[in-house]
Amino acid sequence: MIQKLKKRRAGCALLSAAILLASMAVPYPAFAAQAQDLLPENGLLESAGTDEVKLDFAADMDGVDEKDRKFKTTITFESYDDSDTGFNDLTESIMVGDTKFILSSIDNLKMTDSHTPERRTMELTTDTFLKGTENDFLPEESMKKGGASWTLTEKELVDKEIEDRTKEAVATKRYVGVEKGVPIPDTIEYTYTDEDTGESIQEMLPLTDQSGGAWYWMPFEFPITISGYGADVLDLNGTEVPADANLADYSDDFLDLLGLSQKYYRIDSINWDGEPYERSGEMYRKAVGTGEKYVTDIDAVYSATVTLPHQDGAAWECLYTEELDDSRRAVYTYTAEAVYVSSAEQTPFGRIMGVISAFYHSVIEAIKEHPVLAAVQMVVLAALVTFLVSRRKKKCLYDDSRKCAYKQDCANCPYYTTLSKDSNNG
Repeated sequence: MIQKLKKRRAGCALLSAAILLASMAVPYPAFAAQAQDLLPENGLLESAGTDEVKLDFAADMDGVDEKDRKFKTTITFESYDDSDTGFNDLTESIMVGDTKFILSSIDNLKMTDSHTPERRTMELTTDTFLKGTENDFLPEESMKKGGASWTLTEKELVDKEIEDRTKEAVATKRYVGVEKGVPIPDTIEYTYTDEDTGESIQEMLPLTDQSGGAWYWMPFEFPITISGYGADVLDLNGTEVPADANLADYSDDFLDLLGLSQKYYRIDSINWDGEPYERSGEMYRKAVGTGEKYVTDIDAVYSATVTLPHQDGAAWECLYTEELDDSRRAVYTYTAEAVYVSSAEQTPFGRIMGVISAFYHSVIEAIKEHPVLAAVQMVVLAALVTFLVSRRKKKCLYDDSRKCAYKQDCANCPYYTTLSKDSNNG
């Protein structure tokens, strides 16, 4: 009786360890019913502007009802894995009405066929360009798109009109030494060149923005022509000026004559420019006035939407073919006998077995993909389980109310000896 008890406890400890490992691992997501809805229902999904690639899966559902607790059926599925265990995204669950059935076991798994998968194709058309420049717009020989590699297998040059297009033309111009009250031009003539086609058009762009800098004084000069030269008195806009006078002394009168403000202009000197000359019987002489004017620099922006007329163009129509990577160079067809259990009516034992089964298959997959890392994780988990189980065994194996003082060395335990004698006497 005592030996049977020991074996039963050992069996419970082993089962507990298996469940603990299953719960601590990060398993293949099948068979954990709460994780089912996070995965695609069927197959491998890839998108690259072409039809999706899906692996086939079929099950004999004749006579199966959504109220069944479980059912057994023959399944046929495809896989890229030549050593598939039958537990994968395709087979993990089946919907019967509104009830999901979870794969519980696989028997008589056989590979029945293998073939090279059909390669997908993808059609692309390049941007339109001017005829005669097709060599500058050759399509890429290969590309990555939608998680797959593609190789150019066909290309054809086709006519394609470059339609009327609107572009935003912007020009900036700096005006230096702008005098007070003098406006800058409202429009400028601008040559816009399209970067795509190289086409140029002339447009008048309106002034849309301007900003001025600091004001400063800069030199300026103005011409003066004096008629009646040689007379004793000259008439300067109603002011009599002696012929031998210094004209610079009359700078304010000259500014009034020119219509310039004394606040923004000043004359420093007026000097003769050349000898006197006669015209139509009257004597003339030229002079040049010099001084300073108060000015600023203005940065102007001219912009408008311009329309580029349509042109005859061309484009490359391309056909790309998918390149299969090492993991997808062959498709294998399997058949098997499978048992599915309803997720709505699974017994506690069935759930436990499902978790253990999922853990087993996840360990197999992990070892295949990362053998070294998986081995390290298993060692760590085993050590942890051993530690937890050893801590639990501090209590007596035969009486939970007692603590073991003999490190499970029952042969030296007086309590064990008493139990043995009572058992033999009985």
